Amino acid sequence: MDNEKYNTENVTRTFNNLIKYLTAITMLESYKKSHDEYKEVLSIVYKWSVDYEQKRNLSLIHHLELLNIYNKLDELKGKWLFEPNMGEESELSDTVIIWLGIIMDLRKVQIQHHKE
Repeated sequence: MDNEKYNTENVTRTFNNLIKYLTAITMLESYKKSHDEYKEVLSIVYKWSVDYEQKRNLSLIHHLELLNIYNKLDELKGKWLFEPNMGEESELSDTVIIWLGIIMDLRKVQIQHHKE
C-alpha cells in the first residue's frame, strides 16, 4: 500500500467495513458463544473510528492495542475453524481480520508519510 492509497476516504471506508462485519458477527446465532468477545472488539474499533474521524490520525492507535485486537480476532477465528454447524458465515471471521490488516497497513503508511 502506498501513499496514494492513504486518504481519509479509504480509512473511513475501511473502518466502516470492519464495523459492518463485526456487527454482523455479533448478531449471528452461529457466533453466539463469542458474542461478548466480538462486542468488546467492536467497542474498541468504534472508538478508533470516532477518534480517527475527529483527529485524522491513525498513529493515535497504540501499536500494542492494535496488535492485541488482531491477535484476539485471530484467536476467535480459530474457535470457528472446524465448527461443523457453520455455513457461509464462517468467512466473516476471516473478513474482519482482512479489514483490520488494512487498517494496520494504512496506519503504517500514515506514520511513514509523516516522517518524510
